[in-house]
Amino acid sequence: MTNNEWLNINGITLPELTGKSEKQINYAKHERAEWLSQESNRSAMKVWAKRLKQSGTPAFAEKCKAKGFTPEAVVEATKKSNYSFFAADAVLREQDAGALLDALNVNNFLHPIHR
Repeated sequence: MTNNEWLNINGITLPELTGKSEKQINYAKHERAEWLSQESNRSAMKVWAKRLKQSGTPAFAEKCKAKGFTPEAVVEATKKSNYSFFAADAVLREQDAGALLDALNVNNFLHPIHR
């Protein structure tokens, strides 16, 4: 199954990328496609997309409020605690090609997941 077929079946639309050059945009698209070609990454993306959808519900907001958190803080903490979710979030929502490439490069010692 191709990446596009998988995305369509799961109702996921990826953002259009912008960047400093066509070369950067094309490289980011290539890296995104490579990331998506891994079954474990697809699974993480499916789970993360579901969590993002749930995080916008009143029930989730109520649970967070009861524990003294905002939904945004919970999503951010969850994303930073798990590289697969961090990368899935970037693939799902990042429009800047450079930022997407940074997110997918976990070996970068300046990577936000290491902070």
